[in-house]
Amino acid sequence: MRRRVLTVLGLAALMSLPPTGAVALDDEWASVLSPGALLPFQVQEIRAATYTFHEQEAATAAGYAPVGACVPGSGHHYVRSVAEGQDDLVVGEPNLLVYAPLAGGGQELVAVGYASKTPATLFGQAFEPPGDGRPYHTLHVWAWKVNPDGLLNRTSPRVACDG
Repeated sequence: MRRRVLTVLGLAALMSLPPTGAVALDDEWASVLSPGALLPFQVQEIRAATYTFHEQEAATAAGYAPVGACVPGSGHHYVRSVAEGQDDLVVGEPNLLVYAPLAGGGQELVAVGYASKTPATLFGQAFEPPGDGRPYHTLHVWAWKVNPDGLLNRTSPRVACDG
């Protein structure tokens, strides 16, 4: 029931956004929205839920905190929570935000992530198990920057720690 309510709220939020293309998907997304992957409305739901977090101050005010150094191919991670398990995961409430350094300074929101203490799946994709410094099961969704390696891939060749 909680997920249904949150999904309805997320869709309502999406519909209330101005038609500026803020959450619209352009043609470049067609290459990563393959059958079996996230559907366009799911990516748009994530974008609608995280739109305000382009401003890092909004992310920190919402409880996201930076964790560790920049991860090559991924960026800076801001974590708010870790789900106990599958039932605690909500599409419109990602557990982490991923920011990439910009060449001129600052950072841009490029992806969101979901983290669970136990194995989980979202969008038909199993989370990656702990490893490589990750203490939890995780899934990245490149909702704000197209990743040529795949929408749900852990890293992107378009993200470098040196901006």
